[in-house]
Amino acid sequence: MADASPVFEERNPYEKGFSAYFDANIVPHLDTLENDRRRGLERFKNAITIGIVVVAVSFILLFRNEAVFHSQALASSIDGFGAFFSKYNDPNTGKGNVLLFIIFASCAPPFIIAAAYGQEAKKLLLPPLLKFFGDLNYDVSKNIQPDQFAEFDLLPPYSDHVVTNHITGTLDGIPLNLAQLQLTQGSGKQRRTVFNGITVLLRMDKPFEGKTIVRNAGGSLYYSLTGNTLQKVTLEDVVFDKWFNVYSSDQVLARCVLTPSFMEQLMQLAQLMHTWGEENPAPQTSASQPHDISCGFYNNGVFLTIPCNVVLFEPGSLFESAYNTHDMRKVLHQISLIRGIIETLKLDRRANRPTDS
Repeated sequence: MADASPVFEERNPYEKGFSAYFDANIVPHLDTLENDRRRGLERFKNAITIGIVVVAVSFILLFRNEAVFHSQALASSIDGFGAFFSKYNDPNTGKGNVLLFIIFASCAPPFIIAAAYGQEAKKLLLPPLLKFFGDLNYDVSKNIQPDQFAEFDLLPPYSDHVVTNHITGTLDGIPLNLAQLQLTQGSGKQRRTVFNGITVLLRMDKPFEGKTIVRNAGGSLYYSLTGNTLQKVTLEDVVFDKWFNVYSSDQVLARCVLTPSFMEQLMQLAQLMHTWGEENPAPQTSASQPHDISCGFYNNGVFLTIPCNVVLFEPGSLFESAYNTHDMRKVLHQISLIRGIIETLKLDRRANRPTDS
C-alpha cells in the first residue's frame, strides 16, 4: 500500500485539469504497480547477488591453478580486466571466453527484470496519460512501416527498422501518427544507424499547395522523384535562415506556411533536443545550435523528424516509486510539445488562407 496518498500538483499550463484526472484515472493503478515494483526490485537485487556469486565461483574454478593465485596479492595481479584477460586467457582451453560468457549471462536477468517492469508500467499508465489529451492510443503491437512517410523525402535510405513507441489517434481534432524509430543501413560489421528518433505525421483538414521541406542547415536532403523540382527559399528571419534550409515548389506558398509563429515553435523544439520532455529544461538562447530536426508539408500532411537518443514516453521505472510523478510529468510535457505544433498550425491556417486549396 501507499505510504501516503499520492497527489499531483499542477505546475505548468499544459497540466491544467490533470490533478482531478490523476485522482480518478491514475491513482487506482498505483498501489498494484508499486507492489509489483517492490517485488521486481527484490528479484533484481537477488539476481545481482546470484550473478556476483556465479562469476566469483566461476573465476575460482577456471583459474584456480593459474599463477595469479600464487602471487602475494591477488588484487595487485589484476590491474585491469583487459590486462588480466590477455595474460591468462588460454587459447587452447578458452577459459577467458568462458568467463566472459558467464559474466554477460549473469548480467542478463537483472536487465530483463527492470525492462519487464518498465513495460508493465507503460502498458498500465501510458494509455490513461494519453487519453488526458484526447483520443490517443498506445499501439502495443508497434505495427508501422516507415515507407509510408517516403513522400516527404525526409528519412534516409535504410534496410531495417526497429519501433520503440507508436502512438496514434487524434490530438485537438487532428489525426496523429507518432513513432519512435531506429533506422539502420547495411548488415553485419557494416551495419550503421542512419536515424534514431521521433517521427510525427499530422493530417490537416485541407491540403497544402505544393511541397515544402525544412531541414537543419547541416542536414542532408533525401530527394525522391519530386525532389529536383524544389527550390531553395530564403526567409526574412535571419536566425531561422541560419539554422535551417528551406526548399519548396513555390516560394510564395512556402512563406505562407512558414509563419513567424511556426518558425519560433520549430526553433524551440530544436533547442529542446538534449532534454526532450524534461520538466524544467535548461534555458536556451538564440545562439544555441539546434539538432537535425526537419519537417515537410505535402498534400494534407505535416511530417516532422526529431532525432533523439533517449527512449521517450516512459511513465515508470523499477528504481523509482510508482507514486513518484516525475516521469509522468515528462510524458505530459512530451505530448504538450506536439500539441503546441498542432495549435500553431491550426491558428496559422486560419490566418493564412493562401495555404489552403
